[in-house]
Amino acid sequence: MHLKTLIMMKITHFLALMMKENIAYDNAYRIRDADDTYRYRKGVCAGYARLLQKMCETVGIYGCEYIAG
Repeated sequence: MHLKTLIMMKITHFLALMMKENIAYDNAYRIRDADDTYRYRKGVCAGYARLLQKMCETVGIYGCEYIAG
């Protein structure tokens, strides 16, 4: 595995852990937007996925796609 790929994987893992520790999952709260998930610190699967996608893009990791379902 290339060093660049390994570094990107480590950064993505770190971002996911930060979300796990700081964003609450709440089925009753229907936030699916990355900005609102970050702002209110809670959301559903779509909010988590879109926030991770946006955070990855912010640090220069592109190619992260949101897939519904």
